[in-house]
Amino acid sequence: LGKLQKTALHLEKRNLKLECKLDRVKSRLLSLKTLHDPNNCMHYTGLPNYEVFKGLFEYLRPRASEMSYWGTGKRRKSDLRGRPRDWELANEFFMTLVRLRRGMCGRELARNFVMCESQVSRSFTTWVNLLQRELQKLTTLPSREEIKPHLPKSFQKFEDTRLILDATEVRIQRPSSLNAQRQTFSPYKHYNTYKVLVGCTPDGYLAFVSRLWGGSVSDKAILESTGLLDQLMEGDAIMVDKGFTFPYIPAGVTIYRPPFRERHEKQMPAAAVHETRRIASARIHVERAIARVKSFRILDRPFPISMIDIAEQVFQVCCFLSNFRNPLIKDE
Repeated sequence: LGKLQKTALHLEKRNLKLECKLDRVKSRLLSLKTLHDPNNCMHYTGLPNYEVFKGLFEYLRPRASEMSYWGTGKRRKSDLRGRPRDWELANEFFMTLVRLRRGMCGRELARNFVMCESQVSRSFTTWVNLLQRELQKLTTLPSREEIKPHLPKSFQKFEDTRLILDATEVRIQRPSSLNAQRQTFSPYKHYNTYKVLVGCTPDGYLAFVSRLWGGSVSDKAILESTGLLDQLMEGDAIMVDKGFTFPYIPAGVTIYRPPFRERHEKQMPAAAVHETRRIASARIHVERAIARVKSFRILDRPFPISMIDIAEQVFQVCCFLSNFRNPLIKDE
């Protein structure tokens, strides 16, 4: 009996040591508890706090619980360890945001979320497609009446502006196909890219995101393909950078664009210089909005060819998620 008690005591101590070791390992892994700190939430997800994360997940949960996983055509069954299905979904959602925000590779995510790499890949692709579909429904182009109460001071001379348009590019790995290389080679960046047209309201809300196109495609061609101009109303105005051309300008729509210096002019007239500065001061908000999107680190390195099929979804989701941050420009 004494020998058995000794053995039991030894096993109990060993079990306690193993539990302590497991707790230390768990503390180094990412879990939903990590998000209770607002700084961690912004760092890992790009969302300002846990309440926003929770609210967004609740919006997505009905669709997420019905989704079939990419590459399998099957719904995920309950966790073998008895975890609730909602916990699994929230964890997968968290993992997807971490990959977008921090640019973590599959192996690093697998270690942090205790998944196999293939599961990480399937879950990420599935969730990115879901996010693209569902968040797009929330992203609408406000009317001038809806925009006006939030108009920044820099737009006092451009009160009818409904959208600031700009094109941006995302670098991709060089395709092996010569035809794909030609289509994606950017004459502006001098490397292979995807180009996308984005539009934000004067207060920095990203209200429009086009599909992704090869870097060789002109801004004008992308704009024409979107049908955006047909959504504008008489009295609306669009602000663009100089050099941006339009396939056509709808009747009653104003274009604000920095003036050009004519060839015969040695320097621009003072009025034109002043107008250029005013437009530049207003246009900077779209550049700041794009910078927010590109703070998702999955976009800060050449996008891998292996993920090219979901490049459009990834970029658009980064745009939609950036709208959940605190306002870019506080109401003035």
